[in-house]
Amino acid sequence: MQPPIDDFPYTNDHHPAHSDFVRMDIGEMIEDEQVELMRHLNECQACKTAYEAWVQNGRPTDLNNDT
Repeated sequence: MQPPIDDFPYTNDHHPAHSDFVRMDIGEMIEDEQVELMRHLNECQACKTAYEAWVQNGRPTDLNNDT
């Protein structure tokens, strides 16, 4: 059974952090969380831009390196 949409971390005003990009990249996210993150990136231009900048920066795992 899938949790209610409000239980997903990337809804409403909840936006992913760079650490979420890293977790997804290294496979630490469960499939439902990854799907929800990708849905959020498709719907939120600011987060999509942040994700694209993170990718262009070489996917840094050093979270002190803001992109």
